[in-house]
Amino acid sequence: MELTKYSWWGESNESPEHLKTKKQLAQLGLSPLKPSGIIPTRKYDVFLYDIHNSECCRCKRKPSPNQLETLAAKCLKAHIKRNYQQWYREAAFIKRDWVRAVKGARKQLLGPDEGLILDTETTGLDNAEIVEIAVINPLGEALLNTLVRPRISIPA
Repeated sequence: MELTKYSWWGESNESPEHLKTKKQLAQLGLSPLKPSGIIPTRKYDVFLYDIHNSECCRCKRKPSPNQLETLAAKCLKAHIKRNYQQWYREAAFIKRDWVRAVKGARKQLLGPDEGLILDTETTGLDNAEIVEIAVINPLGEALLNTLVRPRISIPA
């Protein structure tokens, strides 16, 4: 059977309103079967399907509740995987470095009774002054814990 040839919409030989492309069929919930018209172009041909003819298209089969549930589970799993991959790219290295630092500190602290830990509290980050100094040994015993009067005010 020869397909009727049409030109693009808005031209002299445009297709009738009841002929639809595959994309338009999908939007209407229909599946293409056999084209009834064609719009030839340089790169490809656009097939047209008659929505009033049962030989040209049919209604898409509705998914069962089980299929919908499976699809939702797959979508959720893919969403979680994408979020994890994004988090890993953007922030996991911080967590990894933090874990390394904690392990290194524990190794140092759980070693022999060598070394001291110095802790300071300051008035802020920029142009800050010390307000408290503490020194503890690896066993956690405070050797020094004292306050220092800063020359600048402490921000809220």
